[in-house]
Amino acid sequence: RDRSPSRGLGDVYKRQYLFARLRTQYAKSLILQDKFFDAEIQLEQALDYLKSNHSKNNYYRLYTLNLMADLYYRQNNFTQAELLFEEVFSNKISSNIANDSRQVIANIGLGRIRHSQKKYEKAQKYFDHALKINHSIHTNQHHINGLINYEMAQLKISQKQLVQAKIYLNKAMDIQQVTLPKKHKELLATKALLASLE
Repeated sequence: RDRSPSRGLGDVYKRQYLFARLRTQYAKSLILQDKFFDAEIQLEQALDYLKSNHSKNNYYRLYTLNLMADLYYRQNNFTQAELLFEEVFSNKISSNIANDSRQVIANIGLGRIRHSQKKYEKAQKYFDHALKINHSIHTNQHHINGLINYEMAQLKISQKQLVQAKIYLNKAMDIQQVTLPKKHKELLATKALLASLE
């Protein structure tokens, strides 16, 4: 039986990852129930498990940071949300696809914050960057591309550019109709917003 230090350390990292994953998945369910305080506790515990610099843990740490940032965003705590999204955005570990996916979510989050601050040009840059990264790792028919187009449509509505907003909404709906269930909330939101502009 191998009792080498490296093997023991690997087991520790694996346990940390599994514990963090359980906490994070539970936090996601709490967020859907609007139990933000309880979700924050779970995410803080998950991040505590992921303090090490082990690569697998670090990838999942970025995922958890994105989730924590989104939690703050939902509570209108834009300052804390921005700090965490920026941490993910600046943490370009490698060209690994999992890391790129974290970057996509961070860019969307930062775009939403800039939109809420009425910094429309900066918001557009973040959404464009998210779309560019996602195109590099997925086909055009990927559900996140639909979400990004929906966010850009909302941005154009805020700028009273309704023709451009409709273009983005139609792009979003074309993607979502292929990639999402018929009653998915994102698809329904896109249809409702498009109908409101007719």
